[in-house]
Amino acid sequence: MFGGGENKIPGDLPAVWRERADYLNHFGDPNSARLWMIAELERALEVFDDQTLTLAEAARVSGYSAGYLGSLVKQGKIPNAGRSGAPRVRRAHLPAKNRTAPGVQPDL
Repeated sequence: MFGGGENKIPGDLPAVWRERADYLNHFGDPNSARLWMIAELERALEVFDDQTLTLAEAARVSGYSAGYLGSLVKQGKIPNAGRSGAPRVRRAHLPAKNRTAPGVQPDL
């Protein structure tokens, strides 16, 4: 009925929650939606962080080059979630570039 929270990315959850809250306001306990929201958000974030990315995808997400990320994998600083010759990295293991450093324009 509600398009459960499993396998949802965090950005999909507000629409699911709005639908559920509307239903619960009419037919149930609106406070129950809060408990579902917390559990679904936690699960969605776990699934999101557990996604494995190619080095090219990881480069787009992190802001670092694929070559640099590959060298971090080779050095063992980032665990290889793929296989030898075809490394992958988990989203949760990506380094985050400091985008507020002097000279770096913020994304608008």
